[in-house]
Amino acid sequence: MKLQEKTPFTIEGVFIQEWTSAHGKGSSGLSVQMTIKNLNKKTVQLKEFFVAERKTTIEDNSTNNNGLHVAHFTNPETKETILHNDHEKEAGNEPPKLQEKIPFTLANDEAVISYTENGTLNYHKIKGIIYKFPIFYQGTPGNKQ
Repeated sequence: MKLQEKTPFTIEGVFIQEWTSAHGKGSSGLSVQMTIKNLNKKTVQLKEFFVAERKTTIEDNSTNNNGLHVAHFTNPETKETILHNDHEKEAGNEPPKLQEKIPFTLANDEAVISYTENGTLNYHKIKGIIYKFPIFYQGTPGNKQ
């Protein structure tokens, strides 16, 4: 896949923050925030965000035209594996779900966004991503408590 050097919009400040919730197993992940300016929503649609061997969709959370876009990653819940001499007791184990490999090799401070421009899918590498201090939520992120 060919990465575009220039985009028809401007990306300002990309921050990633690890989060953990008090709700037990599987309640952790990454939140990405980025400001995207000069985005012509008639011709350009943001699609996916790729980081650390993972991908997810990009959401438009802008208010008052501030350009805020987010991407949320939730870590998969780890389930206990039963190991036993009796194979019937192991029969309830679920096979591991393999994570889809992303088509990019990225450094720790890099990510890729995909977008369509006039119907053509493009990719752009973002460098210099800042990781914020991890946060612990009493509830799940986004819940108003």
